[in-house]
Amino acid sequence: MAYFDELTFLNVYLDIPYWERYDQRWEGLYALHFQMAGDLYFGRDGGPRATFRAPVLFWLDPRHHYQFGAVSGTDRRHVVVFRGRRGQRLVEQGFDPLCRPGIMPLLRGGDLDALFRLLAHQWRAPGPAAHAEAVLSLERILALALDAGPAAGAQGVGPLKVRQAAERIRQEPFRRYDAVSLARQARFSHSHYRRLFRAVIGHPIHEYILRCRMQAAAELLRDPSRPVKEVAALAGYTDAAEFCRAFKARLELSPQHYRRAVSLMNCRFPTAGKLCHPAGAR
Repeated sequence: MAYFDELTFLNVYLDIPYWERYDQRWEGLYALHFQMAGDLYFGRDGGPRATFRAPVLFWLDPRHHYQFGAVSGTDRRHVVVFRGRRGQRLVEQGFDPLCRPGIMPLLRGGDLDALFRLLAHQWRAPGPAAHAEAVLSLERILALALDAGPAAGAQGVGPLKVRQAAERIRQEPFRRYDAVSLARQARFSHSHYRRLFRAVIGHPIHEYILRCRMQAAAELLRDPSRPVKEVAALAGYTDAAEFCRAFKARLELSPQHYRRAVSLMNCRFPTAGKLCHPAGAR
């Protein structure tokens, strides 16, 4: 039972409304908050405050100073307060890597609601077996948070950083991008950043980079004087055949057919001052 004794539950609150605004640190305590209704602002260590809409999961630990509260009126949330070495590891090695700012918008909250209620029931039951089950429920909340993922339309620091990265990729598609480096720059774990990018942008990061790259290549191919090999090299391909396969997979035309289609369109709808006639036409 030593594994379970390293975590002590101090309180479990269900469906509590919040009017208060907090600007403090909780010495020696850890807490997990699951907001089910309302909007809240959240900041940590004096950094910028962002506004989030439920459902949202956030966690507190004594290393940081927090600023959070309801944006208007009240919100409704479940809260679990605990301490101990196992609780420290759960926050620092489990929840923190999900989202470095300490708060994570969710795609869904129903399953988490049920787990919090189960944990509260186990916490109130007597005996070491019930305590062990409550610790396991807290760990299941972490596992479920891994799958719940960030909401696509969520506001806040994470989605903003993703949209900024996506715009940079779109503007400079031929630069070399590394998902691990982008995640590190955003101060997220690689796995969480990949989930967040897909939720916000609608495509996996690797696929989004390829799409932007092929769209930029298509613009270059409109110039008939540019060899396909040159465009392939600019797009990062040493093998022109591999570039052609990637191009066709995303634009449904090979580079040669795309160039021919553009040429035919220019003939059919010439720009001012330019005419294109079929051979032999008068």
